[in-house]
Amino acid sequence: MSSVSPTHAPAPGSELPTAELFTQFESLGENCEFGLVQRRGGAEPLGLLRFSSTPLPKLLAALTARFEGLGRSDRIEVELSSNGREYMISDKTFGLYYHAWVLAGEKPPEDVHRREIRRLPYLTRKLTEDLTEATKIFVYRSMIPITQPQAMKLVAAARAYGPAWLLWMDLADATHPAATVEIVAPGLMRGRMDRFAPGSNAHDFSFECWEKVCRTAYALKEQMTA
Repeated sequence: MSSVSPTHAPAPGSELPTAELFTQFESLGENCEFGLVQRRGGAEPLGLLRFSSTPLPKLLAALTARFEGLGRSDRIEVELSSNGREYMISDKTFGLYYHAWVLAGEKPPEDVHRREIRRLPYLTRKLTEDLTEATKIFVYRSMIPITQPQAMKLVAAARAYGPAWLLWMDLADATHPAATVEIVAPGLMRGRMDRFAPGSNAHDFSFECWEKVCRTAYALKEQMTA
């Protein structure tokens, strides 16, 4: 893959309404922070991995396998969350783990299981189509910082479907201020946050910084693909 000179764009470049802006992005994980950011911004896009725990090795394996086998009845388990308040879905094919958004007692687990084996094939097709069409920007926010070679592996796996763009989220540092975005390789942008939500409270995110990063990333992609 050829190199691209870094491009910094600290100022937002898109005037899209916030809800519309956030529908131009799709989360690949690793946790549900960006999905909650979209919700705060008034966007509720359907997404296979929007509220999923997807550590990088598991995500790479799923992308490489084109999610083959995801949603098989015998590979999906419904279980209670650690606090016993809601149902979680455990995928035994790739090791994905995500919110069912059903409270304990609201439905029997058998109903949740039936719902998942109906919806997962649809969401899988939608994600693969989105990757192929490459109209959205895919976001990855890792719980443990990843290296640029790891990010390159992820964008390569995504670009095996089509000319997708990946927004790799990282923390600001002395030379990369918060709310800036840098193009580091074809299809790969690195966004900088002032902070991430703590693991104990995914709702405690920096919404203003997320929105600035997304506006800048959207503007850069529009410029690069014009």
